[in-house]
Amino acid sequence: MSELTGNLVVNGTFDTNVDGWGGWPTNATATHNTNYLDNGCLRANLPNNSVYDTYSLRSPDDFPIQNGSWYRMRFSLHSNDHGFVLAGLKGLSQFMGPEEVYERMIPFSDERREIEFYFQSGLSDQAVVQFVNNWTEPLYYLDNVEVHRVTVEDLDPNE
Repeated sequence: MSELTGNLVVNGTFDTNVDGWGGWPTNATATHNTNYLDNGCLRANLPNNSVYDTYSLRSPDDFPIQNGSWYRMRFSLHSNDHGFVLAGLKGLSQFMGPEEVYERMIPFSDERREIEFYFQSGLSDQAVVQFVNNWTEPLYYLDNVEVHRVTVEDLDPNE
């Protein structure tokens, strides 16, 4: 595996701020926090379901993705409680619907997790990173968000 691009995510380390990161609904927050993870992180919180049941947190800038290309997504995750976040990429053409380029349900807890997964894009589009959590699992901390276009090699498990 080798990287074909630099990190496609802008401001994914949150060292000094979380500028541009945010989402919907309006009662959810994305704030800068220095108590968890590495030199600053994003604190995502959906305090209740008075507006909507889930919080869709998105990266500030979109980037190009190509149909058939492989990508690696990495990030650090921590919380004060147990829960799940749906992590992945959403194409701009998919914003008004439930579709995603790719998404994976990731558990979180009071133990730090380093997440890394690979996926193949099924469309060419501009995309953003998206994290979705439920109001019943309202709070998590996020850091070191990266997406790289990568090369992959088929391996035969019988060899």
